[in-house]
Order: sequence, then structure tokens, then C-alpha cells
Amino acid sequence: MNRPLRAALADKPKLVLVESPSNPLLRVVDIAKICHLAREVGAVSVVDNTFLSPALQNPLALGADLVLHSCTKYLNGHSDVVAGVVIAKDPDVVTELAWWANNIGVTGGAFDSYLLLRGLRTLVPRMELAQRNAQAIVKYLQTQPLVKKLYHPSLPENQGHEIAARQQKGYGAMLSFELDGDEQTLRRFLGGLSLFTLAESLGEWKV
Repeated sequence: MNRPLRAALADKPKLVLVESPSNPLLRVVDIAKICHLAREVGAVSVVDNTFLSPALQNPLALGADLVLHSCTKYLNGHSDVVAGVVIAKDPDVVTELAWWANNIGVTGGAFDSYLLLRGLRTLVPRMELAQRNAQAIVKYLQTQPLVKKLYHPSLPENQGHEIAARQQKGYGAMLSFELDGDEQTLRRFLGGLSLFTLAESLGEWKV
């Protein structure tokens, strides 16, 4: 990570954006190290924490300047809100962001905010259950001969496993895998699913 990152930082970027764990391969990076290196060149560090939520990772405590969440996902937890949030460490930045949000109209509606607050009240137990479900699925997939590659931060072979154990409060509920087969194999697999469905989002209470 160090060489490509330092090469990118040599160009003096204004902002460094991190997604950890990443979508879709669940790669985990050292947020504290990246934020420190970004600060050295005067860049703002931004971490997308959607895949873990505040229940499992606190990027501000790891040195991030800004944290992003797609509130549509785990924070809401019911797939009935489209929303996002930017969280800042610096109170002056919070004030500036609030001013801009108010002036350009990107503020959430009252009912959307109510629905999001409802979801936040159950965030921690939902994340705990979702993690347990994910671990059960990972264990099952490890026994399947057609699963060529499996990606989840709990796996020692997953990129950043040791970092995840250190900087996260849990390994999260998102996983991905590759099937060893042709298109017909994939179609049969998708057609045989009963608990899972093709969807554009994640983090609903049913999972």
C-alpha cells in the first residue's frame, strides 16, 4: 500500500477518499496510517464507513477528517429512506457544511429523519445479528466446491485481515465470493436462491 499511496500523495491532492472495507472485495486498509499520510501533505481525509456503520468502526477516532455514510443502508435498516450523511470532526467544518446544506437544499425531510432515527435505535443489535448471519454463511461457503474465492474480513487470507482485527469492532456482515463455473452454472445458482435476491441496496433488517 505504501508505495502507490505515497506516489499519489506526491501530487499533493486536496482530498484522500478511503473505503474500508471496500466494495466488493472487502479489502481493509489502515485508516489511521492513510489519514496520517494525508495530513502530512495537507489533504483532507474522508472515509466511507457505510459497510460497517458506527457500530463497528469509528473513523474519526482513527484520524479521519470526514466520514460518509449511505444512511439508506445499515443506519436506516428498513430500506424505506434514501439519505446520506457527512460527519466532520472540526466544529467549524460542521458549521460550514450545515450552511451549505441549508442553502442548496440538500437537507433531509422531517419524516425521512424520523425514519432514520427509528433505524438508529436498533443499529447495534441489528449489526450483531447480521454479523452472526454472515459468519454462518462464510462457514457454509467454505465447504462448497464451486466457491472459488471467498471474501470476508474475518478470513485470515483476506487482504487486511489483521488490520480489521485491530481497527474494527467486528468483521461486518458484507461478504462476496466467486463461483468456479460458466454462465449456466451462475444462472442455476441465482435461480436456486430463496433467502437472497438481486437488489440495489443492503443493510435491511431482513438480512
